[in-house]
Order: sequence, then structure tokens, then C-alpha cells
Amino acid sequence: MMPIRFGIFCLALLITSCDRESVSAEDDAKVDQKKSPPAITKLPRTEEAKPVLSEQRLQESLKALEKIASLEERERAIASLAWDYAEENLNLALETMDHLTVDSPERKSLIEHFAMRFAEQDIEHSILWAQNLKSPEEISIALGRVSLVIAATDPSRAAHLISESAMVGRPFDVAVVQIIQRWATKNPAEAAAWVQSFEPSAARTAGIQQTIAQWAEMDRPAAIAWVNGLTDKSLREDAVLAMADFILAQPQKTQDEWAEKIPSGLALELLNRKTEEKAPVHR
Repeated sequence: MMPIRFGIFCLALLITSCDRESVSAEDDAKVDQKKSPPAITKLPRTEEAKPVLSEQRLQESLKALEKIASLEERERAIASLAWDYAEENLNLALETMDHLTVDSPERKSLIEHFAMRFAEQDIEHSILWAQNLKSPEEISIALGRVSLVIAATDPSRAAHLISESAMVGRPFDVAVVQIIQRWATKNPAEAAAWVQSFEPSAARTAGIQQTIAQWAEMDRPAAIAWVNGLTDKSLREDAVLAMADFILAQPQKTQDEWAEKIPSGLALELLNRKTEEKAPVHR
């Protein structure tokens, strides 16, 4: 009888132990639940809420910046704010830019950036935006940047854009050279014909120099033939000077090779230019 009773006693102890372990596990789980913070469910901000908050923040920032006494410091601060918004909210960046003085260096830098950015997304929209800026210089800067983007794939259209845009000053000169840099690598004859249509100006001189430099590297006979065929005196002078400058920049061996290929009349003009380059300057 003793062995049977002992077995029953051991079985009772085992069942009791299991029950306690089960209760203990449940209690531990409850404790862990109390210790662990509840999951945070973050409601997404609606698209309508974002601009409201950003607009409010912008107006507060601008109000604070307007209190800066120094115009130079205030312009820099406003420009910095516009650059901050440039990636976050383009519309607010443009609104901030409108608080800058027309034709100021800070505003021009922003215009260059936005013109390129718009042109990469939508050419027609970028042209319209540029044409509605606040001064002829700003319009010229913006259209110059837009034309640069266009010139990467369609230099003829870029040339037409700036030719018809009434661009002024240095932005026009820079745009001409940049377009020719891209055009002359594809079709130097077309680039030359375009710049040939200009009135005598710094832009025409710079354009001819760029055209000749690239054309002569690609197709020496064609470049020489174009210069030699010019009949307009002023245009020919620009082209001869550009050709002479290119030749004089080459090693002596290359200069000698050029001399053998150039027609005698043109060679004399180039020789005169070379003599002028080496002539001492009298003070």
C-alpha cells in the first residue's frame, strides 16, 4: 500500500507545480504588458494641412527678418530662407524670393537656379515664368539659363529663343557662347551661320571665337574655307582674329602645318595678326 500512496502523493505535487508555473507565466505576461508602453499610432498629416503650417511659418520668419536694419544683411537672410524652402516647398521659395530687391545679387542667384530647375521639368512653363520676371536683366538671366537646358538637345531652338527674346547685356553674351559650345560640336556650320547673322558686338566676336576654336579642331579645311569665304569686312576681321588666336595657341609644329594649308591671301592676314601679337607695346 505504501508504494501506491507514495506515487499518488508525488503525482499531486507534480500537478500543483504545473498549475503554479502556468499562473506565474500569466502574471509575468501581465507585468510585461504593464511595463511596455502602448504602440503609438501617428496619424498622417493631410496634404491640405502642410501648406497651411508652412505658410504660417514663412510669414513668421519673414516678419522677423524684416526687422533687420541692414539692407545687405536682410537680403542675405531672406535669400537663405528662400534656399531653405527650395527643396521643401517650391511655391513658398518663390514667394520668399519676391521679398528680395529686384536685380539684387541674391535674387539673381535664385532666378538662375529656378530657371534651370523649371526648364528641366517643363520648357514652355519655364519660358513663361522667365518672361514674367520683374526687370529686363532678370528676364535675360532666366532665359539664358533656360536656353542652356534647351541647347543640350536642340541648340537651334535655343538660339532662336535668345535671338527673339530681346535679351540684353552680359547674360546674352554668355548664352551665345554656351549655345555655340554645344551647337558647334554637332554642326559647326550651322553655329557659324547663326553667329554670322549678328550685328557687330561683343557677342558676335565671342561667338566667332568659340565657333572657330571648335570647328578648327574638328574639321580644319572647312573652318579655313568658311573664314576665307567671308566678304563682310567687319565679320572677316573678327573671324581672322579668331583663327589667328587659335593657330598661335598651338605648338610650333602645328602652326607650320596650318601654314601649308591656308590660302595665300588669308595667310597674309593671319601673318599680320601674328606680327601684331609679337609687336612690343610702347608706353
